[in-house]
Amino acid sequence: MRTKLNLVVFFVLLAAAFSGRAQGELVAGYGLFSSVEVDNTFYSPSVSKIITLDEQYNSHSDALGPWVIGYKHAFGRNFAVGLLGVVASMRTNYFGGKDENGSVVDTKQRVLSTQYSTLVRMYYSWINIRNLNVYSSLAAGLSYESAKNSTESKYLDKFSPAYQANLLGIRVGSKLGAYLELGYGYAGVASVGLSLYL
Repeated sequence: MRTKLNLVVFFVLLAAAFSGRAQGELVAGYGLFSSVEVDNTFYSPSVSKIITLDEQYNSHSDALGPWVIGYKHAFGRNFAVGLLGVVASMRTNYFGGKDENGSVVDTKQRVLSTQYSTLVRMYYSWINIRNLNVYSSLAAGLSYESAKNSTESKYLDKFSPAYQANLLGIRVGSKLGAYLELGYGYAGVASVGLSLYL
């Protein structure tokens, strides 16, 4: 039954594409300040079991990403569905903690973190004219996160829900274009990149 349903969906997509009512699009970009980076409790000493530090620590983080790659399929002028992949990494240095007696110690520890997310995303275009597309999107999926304390060789990994809500997205260009998205979630509060219509 599942195989038959997949075949039906495939032929509907194929028919829509050839009839001009569906259009594929590849996107690749870079985001700023993902929700995990903004709320970095996953990387905190308490979660990562860095037992030599208490809450009186200082930290400094360097993030790379989130990098974004995706595909979406448009149905008509206003609605599209797609898949989105997101990769982000973070390096956090913790220092200036206290020992069990409350004495300040010069403890330095580093947590290396990586995050891989896959999301299904739905788009709605408010304006879709030649060389301009203004839209909103909502996405949900799954994320795999891992963190390693390089000083004490402690390791932590987990799966968690992933999400992205973009209130405003703007794409400009014809076959090859550029886009800007503003929202909140695993792809960042702002994301810019390139878009290619297939």
